[in-house]
Amino acid sequence: MSGTGQEGGVGGVGGVGGVGGVGGVGGVGGVGGVGGVGGVGGVGGVGGVGGVGLGGSGTPLVADAMTRHRDGIVGDWQTVVGGTTPTELPVEGATGWEENLRRWEPWVRANLFDFELQSGMGFAMSGSHAVLSARDASGTARTLAKLSRPSMTQFRAQMEFVIGYADLREDRASEILSQMTPQIAFWTSVVNLVPARNKWTLELIDCVLRLANHVEMRFKHALPSRRPNELSPQVQPMIQTPGHGSFPSGHSTEAHAVAYVLTALVPPPSASTLLREQLMRQASRCAVNRTVAGVHFPVDSSAGQYLGIILGQYVENRGRYVPATGSAILNPSFRAAVDTCEYTSANFQGSNDFDFRDQYDVATGTFPATSALPAWLANPSAVDFGATPMMQWLWQRARTEWP
Repeated sequence: MSGTGQEGGVGGVGGVGGVGGVGGVGGVGGVGGVGGVGGVGGVGGVGGVGGVGLGGSGTPLVADAMTRHRDGIVGDWQTVVGGTTPTELPVEGATGWEENLRRWEPWVRANLFDFELQSGMGFAMSGSHAVLSARDASGTARTLAKLSRPSMTQFRAQMEFVIGYADLREDRASEILSQMTPQIAFWTSVVNLVPARNKWTLELIDCVLRLANHVEMRFKHALPSRRPNELSPQVQPMIQTPGHGSFPSGHSTEAHAVAYVLTALVPPPSASTLLREQLMRQASRCAVNRTVAGVHFPVDSSAGQYLGIILGQYVENRGRYVPATGSAILNPSFRAAVDTCEYTSANFQGSNDFDFRDQYDVATGTFPATSALPAWLANPSAVDFGATPMMQWLWQRARTEWP
């Protein structure tokens, strides 16, 4: 659902932080980087023309002008002596090394955060299930998400929903088109997300979107599924059908992952059951709109919500921050483990529509209790994947933006 194609969907916060830049969408990294995934480098971008650089740096005209300018003012070369030599920056692991992150451009941090989150991951097929694993706090590979593909019989049964939802296209057209790009305006309407004030939150959201995009695409490739218009020429989607598999829905995955992370960042009393419900309603509507548009089945949205919640918890688990004594405001309640479980599509009936409440308890902010799990979810387990200093650094800064 990122900018890698039509499902391009939520894609990345891109240049939200490039406030003041004429088209500074995502800085250099946002110029499609990895197909525009997350607009790498976006949040807090350079803010220059097109995000390329301040004052048009990099253009032939400016390069020539700067060459002539230097020749006119540099004077005779003077050897650097004594105390004029800058002190060395601390290497990783030394005191204060984390602050090096603040020096780098956003697109550089983006690559570092991506490596932190994804370097310990693995992916494999186990029977009919595709399995995403990650290393826990002890270094042991543990299952993070496990998905199986619906049968063609299930997809055919779900065509009734696709055709029925098509009646809503005229009413929801503006939503559907707006949600093909980052849903910043929609998130802001619920949690008052302000780019000038919440730049670290937006950078964290961008990180979540990139992770979700990479993971969902891996599942889509492993579990290739037909789109609705491949089952009937009468579907006639109102937008171009993405050029990759239908299951799981990328929009649903990313929207629910962001919704989860926002509920984890915003502190009480704002982080109430009502806030969780509104953010999940919003993510759910985005997912359903993809069925309205004619490019997804309800089961795609259900699997996407499952995957999004797990990935949101994973980011929180890796970035949880426990501050020094006396900084209680920075110490939010965090999930000490990820609530993993298995998704078996064979148990999601073709007659089932997507309802976000089936696999999300707004009172607890996670999957329902074991006794209330829907038939397609099973084998719940709590896994602590352990925090990483880099993700703690980012999570802390995002968290402090929500006093």
